[in-house]
Amino acid sequence: MKNSLTLPAAALGLVLATSLASAPAQAQAHAAATAPAESGTTANLTEEQTRHLVERLKSGLPGDYRARIAALDAAVGLPPAGLGETNAGVAGAEPSRLVPAGGRSASPELRLADGDNEVCQTTPLLEWQSAAYAEWTEYDLAEVVPWIDFFRMYDAVLFGTEADHQYYGTDGQFTTRVRQTARDLKRFWDIPSGEIQVVPMHATVALDQAKVARLMELLMLYPADQAAQFAADFVPLVNQEKFDYGMHPALSFDAFAYYGGEVPGVGVIPPKILIGDGILEAYATLGLGDVAPRAIVAHEYAHQIQYVRGLFASELTGAELARRAEMMADAYAGYFLAHVRGGALDRRQTKQVSQTFFQLGDCYLTSPGHHGTPNQRMRAADWGAQVAKDGFPRGRILPTVAFAQRFDAHLPELVSADPA
Repeated sequence: MKNSLTLPAAALGLVLATSLASAPAQAQAHAAATAPAESGTTANLTEEQTRHLVERLKSGLPGDYRARIAALDAAVGLPPAGLGETNAGVAGAEPSRLVPAGGRSASPELRLADGDNEVCQTTPLLEWQSAAYAEWTEYDLAEVVPWIDFFRMYDAVLFGTEADHQYYGTDGQFTTRVRQTARDLKRFWDIPSGEIQVVPMHATVALDQAKVARLMELLMLYPADQAAQFAADFVPLVNQEKFDYGMHPALSFDAFAYYGGEVPGVGVIPPKILIGDGILEAYATLGLGDVAPRAIVAHEYAHQIQYVRGLFASELTGAELARRAEMMADAYAGYFLAHVRGGALDRRQTKQVSQTFFQLGDCYLTSPGHHGTPNQRMRAADWGAQVAKDGFPRGRILPTVAFAQRFDAHLPELVSADPA
């Protein structure tokens, strides 16, 4: 059953009257992002200036805005951006989000995995992320960055398309890999795929006053003039040197699957795979810029498979339930990318796929968002690749449900630790 988002009629009128515009063309977006916005600054605001702007923006918000955003996140099925009162998701099928389970402010401390001999450790990718967040103040992380998340995610979900002019990466450097992988996935797996779109998430959306105002009208029911003023006041918060004028990779360091849903009075929003510029660029700094975009798209497409086939259901609960879903998606990705009729990657590239998922492993073993330790995620991808290589007859593609059943049978050994 698809999610249904109920919006007030006053808000629906805006959507009906506004075309489902996507992000600006690449050259225009890059120019807008690198040049200071009209009301912005070329350096950084002081802490006092930042607090003054934020308090002015918050003073006009509805008193229940946090509860309203939490309800929106749950109704649409978005991973919380940090503005809502709770982290409640859509019951039974929460979207995957490629970010650490501990969140932005969590320390990457090492923990011993329960019940096994494996020492869980942080990874270079997550160390990169932690270092990036350390450049910002706690106030930035609590009061500014979540709003950037809010605008880029909702703009992509509600209005983003995979139109020809879309691009992936701040300079479009990952566009070819992402598009080709999406086409290959749709041909490879046995689920209906015509509606699934792969959509970029650009943090520079938060510099676009028209788009920020549109979302404030739609989601916060602001009158047009109030929404326009909010957008004008918000842009200087983003257009700072420390945020690389909206282009800092850590501002879009995630990817997730959205399963589609009906907005009454507007229509059906198709299922989407949403890819942040930042996570692609962070991987490139580790030498994985060729393979990681393919692995991320394949992983998120696997969540679409899980949704369509009802594969989220399990006797597992809590962290183990989330870990199973993520490791299964890693395995689907490993299988597709190693298969001769899928990604057809060579041995070196296949190992880079495993490294991609290793980098995203986390040590928050009891968190409901735990995605698996680095070694567990690497093993899942390796296992999927090996199933593809051992397949007989050569070129045969396992049905999606059969693959999931085989994965579940092997999950205990994939979770178990390496010998001490």
